[in-house]
Amino acid sequence: MQSSVNEIFDRTAPHMPESLISREVMSIFKELNDRFPVSITDNELFECPLGTDEPLSDLSLSVSAAGREIIAGIREGPGMDRSLLKSRIWKRIRLFCKRWCLQESSGNTGVMGLEFDLQSLGRCIPVPGVFIYGHVPAGKEFSCHRSERYRWITEGLACLKGRPLKSEISDNLIHCLDAIPDEGAMDYAGLMLSRRQDLVRIVVRLPVESLREYLKAIGYPGDLQKLFDLVNELSRYSSLRYNLDISGAVRSRVGVECFPIDKARGQREKWERLLSLLVERSLCVEQKKDALMDWLGYEQVTLPAGIEPYYIFRRIDHIKVTYEMKRQLQAKAYPDFLRISEMDLIFNNMMEKGVAR
Repeated sequence: MQSSVNEIFDRTAPHMPESLISREVMSIFKELNDRFPVSITDNELFECPLGTDEPLSDLSLSVSAAGREIIAGIREGPGMDRSLLKSRIWKRIRLFCKRWCLQESSGNTGVMGLEFDLQSLGRCIPVPGVFIYGHVPAGKEFSCHRSERYRWITEGLACLKGRPLKSEISDNLIHCLDAIPDEGAMDYAGLMLSRRQDLVRIVVRLPVESLREYLKAIGYPGDLQKLFDLVNELSRYSSLRYNLDISGAVRSRVGVECFPIDKARGQREKWERLLSLLVERSLCVEQKKDALMDWLGYEQVTLPAGIEPYYIFRRIDHIKVTYEMKRQLQAKAYPDFLRISEMDLIFNNMMEKGVAR
């Protein structure tokens, strides 16, 4: 492979504090990155547990539209490591990407995430969790039956799984999607293919004031008061999104994802306030809080495969606090890096200021 994701990764890896992710783990990630061409992604996310001193992490690739075509094998130029296609799971991922690229229903979806557990990277063929992004509009905008409304989700997940979802899971998934209020939306649906779990994970955005009624409507089995105590505390610092696990019933596990309320201003201070809260709650060790602050920054580079200059931003995408009945709260941070061309950055800034038309 002539160029790999490591063209970007190698620019950012020296900035990663070893107290957050060890050099040994970063070396494992480099081996994974070598399997994919640089054009497959502009964005990688790390997944770092905060309540332990161990410098461990998982890794996610945010796959662009061009990246889906690369995985599908329909884009000219360097492709991914073909040895991956010896695996039935990767063949299904390729088939899914082909369908996504070629069918009109693919217009419902955007970014695809490939989430690799660290332990899966020790295998000859690493197996990811796959998350597909897509907006499901409010039900009242449709005249079709709800099973048709969500067909692109259920068929896509079935393609990735290699068989149709169990009817009880499919029915419950549709019920959970249909119950999302008009002011909310589903952002992602996915399967953790590397884990022996027969469930679907969805990621939904809801106003805090709508969450309680939504969880009641879908038969959430957890302690609502404990969950809402957590949500109300976190909402003082962040806008929130929620991970829900769905099988024949909704599971009690809820991942509360925290994002800066105003992404344009004062991110460092906002992250520091939230992380300080997690340290006070014994959900984050002090050295990882400091390491995350050290990670933030950016630099201008010209990559070997390109001509125009790029900026690479080192950010915290989000922080997740997970509630589950009869278990301790757990927190994870998702530091990431994002590559964006200088021209795109200028254009985006102009659009935000209302200059471009």
